[in-house]
Amino acid sequence: MILRQLNGESSPAERDKFSNWLMENPENLDQYIELKEIWNQDYTRSLPFDENKALKRIQAAAKKKKRRIPLPKTVLRIAAILAIILVSGAYLVYQQNIQPAPVSNPQIATLTKTSGPGEQMRVTLPDGSVIWLNGESTVSYPEKFLPGCREVTLTGEAFFEVTKNPAQPFVVQTGKVSTTVLGTSFNIKAFTKNEATVTVATGKVRVAHTSDNSQTDELYLLPNEQAVWSAYQNGLQKNTVDSRDYYAWKNGTICFNNETLPEAMQMLERWYNVTIKLKAANAENRRYINGNYKDKKLYNILDGLCYIYNLEYEYLNDSTILIKEKIICEQHKKLSE
Repeated sequence: MILRQLNGESSPAERDKFSNWLMENPENLDQYIELKEIWNQDYTRSLPFDENKALKRIQAAAKKKKRRIPLPKTVLRIAAILAIILVSGAYLVYQQNIQPAPVSNPQIATLTKTSGPGEQMRVTLPDGSVIWLNGESTVSYPEKFLPGCREVTLTGEAFFEVTKNPAQPFVVQTGKVSTTVLGTSFNIKAFTKNEATVTVATGKVRVAHTSDNSQTDELYLLPNEQAVWSAYQNGLQKNTVDSRDYYAWKNGTICFNNETLPEAMQMLERWYNVTIKLKAANAENRRYINGNYKDKKLYNILDGLCYIYNLEYEYLNDSTILIKEKIICEQHKKLSE
C-alpha cells in the first residue's frame, strides 16, 4: 500500500487508508517522509514498479550506485524503513479483512454553525476540539464522530484547537484541499473554492490537494509554516511565516499580511459588517498592505489606508462606504508645488 502510494497507483480507498495510517502516530509520518526522499532519488524513481519485489530492487539499485550512497549503512537503512512500513501496511490490510467495515449511521445528524459579519464564534466539537470561526464563516460536522476519522467541512476562516487522538485523525475539508492532523492548532482561510491557506501554530499537519485528474499534491507543515493553494497556480506552495499574524483575529486584532487593496477591503467588510464600494484605478496593484489594528474603530483604519494610497471615503448610508480617488483642486495643487 505504501509503495503504491509512492508510485502514484493507489486507489481512492487505498489513499484514504494510507492517510489514516500516516496520522496514527508521528513516527509513521517521519518514516514516510524519509522513505519518500529515498524513493524520489533518480535510482529508485526509474525502477519498474513491482510491489512484491520493490525491496530487492531498491537494494540492488543502491549497490549499483556506490558513488551516490555509502554502503552498506544506507542499504540497511532503506531495508529497515521499507520493512517497517510494509509490515505496517500488511497489518492494516489484515485488520481490514478481519474487522467489519464501519456502517454509516443515518441517525447521526450533521450540524452547521455560521458566524455573521463582524462576529467571532466559538464551536466545541463532540470530541472536545474547539473551532474559532471568523466573520462570515461556516463549519459543518457530525453530531457524533464515527470510529476511524473526525471530519469537518469549512468555508471561510477558522482557528482549530484539536484534541489529540491517534486512533482518529482529524480532517478539515475546504473545497479541493484537505488538512489532516492528530492533535494540534492551526488556522485555515478559504472563503472561496479557488484558494486556501493553512498556517500551523503547534504540532504537525498534512495538507493535500487533489486535482481534477486525481493527482495528489501534499505538504507536511511544522509550526510557523504555511501552505498556500490557488486555482491559478501550480500545486501547493510552502512559506515560513509568523503564525501569530494569521490568527491574531481570534484576539480582536486585524492583521494585514501583504494584502491587496481589494483584499483588505473584504477583510474590513467581514470584520465591521459594512459594504465597501471601491472605485480606484489599478486597485489590484496597490498591494503590500501590512499592519496590526487591535480594537480600532473603522474610521481609524480607513484614515490610514486612504492617506497611504491618496484616496478618500464617504458614508453613503450607515452601512455602505464609498472609497474613491482623492480629488485635489487646482489651487491646492499649486500651493503644494
